[in-house]
Amino acid sequence: MQPAATRQLRRAVGQDDFYSIVANLDRNNAAGWREMVAVQRDFAAGESGYDTETRTYSESMRLTLHWSLVLTLESQLRGPAQSSDGGLFGHFVRLHPTAFKANGACTLDPRGMASVMFNTRGSMFNVRNIAWIAQGLASRYEVAIQAADRVRADRRRAGKPVTTNGYESRRPSPGIERLMRRQNYGRSTHNAMGH
Repeated sequence: MQPAATRQLRRAVGQDDFYSIVANLDRNNAAGWREMVAVQRDFAAGESGYDTETRTYSESMRLTLHWSLVLTLESQLRGPAQSSDGGLFGHFVRLHPTAFKANGACTLDPRGMASVMFNTRGSMFNVRNIAWIAQGLASRYEVAIQAADRVRADRRRAGKPVTTNGYESRRPSPGIERLMRRQNYGRSTHNAMGH
């Protein structure tokens, strides 16, 4: 991949045509990248109905995934990613679990997380992608953590809310516990946990 191509991709971070550009750069996986154009559009369309925390997560995930690809292609990871099972697209799918955690997915209110999940195209839940996600659960992709950190820094500078880094934060109240407290189930949870 030529430096001019990665510069073009870098300029497209956050734009609707980001994955279209990737499709032109990675023709072996063009169909997957074109589907990501539609997936990104679906997620963006759903964000207006999200609460602030969920919208912050969704917007940040989109940018984290963009930056993860840019950073991969600009680094020594490019070769291994392109030659891995599924090439660059397989690498991209496998880094999702790290990106989820790096953006605090486990701390989201369960209703917000459900909203995000319902905006995921059913076609994305295919055997190949599920296998790659499962493989990604067993790994930690530093490039995705770096990308999430970059997105948080950019959003802070812009005065926007930011996600919680699940690799650094041990928030005492993950999403499900917060919901239960709001629903007044906190005492039973507290007692059931032996506290």
